[in-house]
Amino acid sequence: MKFCSFCGRQAADYANFCPRCGRPFTLRTVPQKPALGHHDRMAIAGFVLSLMGLLSFITTPLQIVSLILSLACGDAKRCKVLRVLGIVFSCVALFLSCCFWIVFFSDPQYFLDQILYPEYIY
Repeated sequence: MKFCSFCGRQAADYANFCPRCGRPFTLRTVPQKPALGHHDRMAIAGFVLSLMGLLSFITTPLQIVSLILSLACGDAKRCKVLRVLGIVFSCVALFLSCCFWIVFFSDPQYFLDQILYPEYIY
């Protein structure tokens, strides 16, 4: 059974109008969450790629792509926190990557020896 929102009279479920006042029954709709926009999806992708860049900080192109995605999604409405975290994580990963490559290119043989023969310490 449903009730008229104007006069309060009870009516059958199939009724389209109130039997007392004649007003139409209005359908109550559940508000839908808006779909993620293009910029929100870019913010999510930038955040995920920045996490992947932190886990493997050797892959510099991945960090650059994640930073570009995070910076390009300036109009992200629902994912602002992910956008900021993506920028921060990308910058940290790029810094770690630069440190790694500086150390590697300063003495690549020492670095490779540490990986290939870890039991031998100089």
